[in-house]
Amino acid sequence: MDHIGLSRIGFTLIRLLLETRQPDDIDTAQELAEALHNLPDNDHDFLYDRLVSNLKIFADRHPELRSYLEQHVCLQSTSLG
Repeated sequence: MDHIGLSRIGFTLIRLLLETRQPDDIDTAQELAEALHNLPDNDHDFLYDRLVSNLKIFADRHPELRSYLEQHVCLQSTSLG
């Protein structure tokens, strides 16, 4: 589990979405921030599993961002599919 990498890619994506200043992208950034709300530390597997579940839900709602999320950090091993 790469918690730092996961937070880095999540916050980078939020920043990219906010830079567009489009209302839909701002809403998407807020949804992603909510999905990342339970970002765990290294000792909380339950929170990590919950985070991955939240990201799967997010990816289902925003399929255009699914491949971006799957390409980064360790999400390949957990698969958002």
